[in-house]
Amino acid sequence: MCYLLLPRKKWDGGDIAYRPATWAALARHLHPGGFIMAFASSRGWHRLAVAIEDAGLVIHPSIFGWVTGQGFPKATRIDTQVDKAAGAEREVVGPHPNDRKTHGAIPYGGKTGDGSGVVTAPATPLAQAWQGHRYGLQAMKPALEPIIVAQV
Repeated sequence: MCYLLLPRKKWDGGDIAYRPATWAALARHLHPGGFIMAFASSRGWHRLAVAIEDAGLVIHPSIFGWVTGQGFPKATRIDTQVDKAAGAEREVVGPHPNDRKTHGAIPYGGKTGDGSGVVTAPATPLAQAWQGHRYGLQAMKPALEPIIVAQV
């Protein structure tokens, strides 16, 4: 018998998945030898695994994972973040060339942006030094969700 804890539910918010009591309660409803498969994020799976183990379940080697094609790596422009931290207001120098207000309206079901895509100039000397550079730690694509397999 296999119980699957589904992500993105209202009751799954907060730290409920990281509490051993949650997993102990689920384990009480399993038949002896029953399995639990729990999805986790690539950055938080270890916390989930510890909670499951602390509840008295046996963690098996994780050979399963949910790979998704969605999620897009994003990077932050350093010059805009420097100006934002300094409280400086950037000068608008023109419209963004890929503004969704006019491009792609028909092929994508008429959905367009709000037309606020603009190109801005650095407002501080430090931002000018960092113009064109991007910070990429947050550019890791969230494409793999490890599946933790545990047994009563």
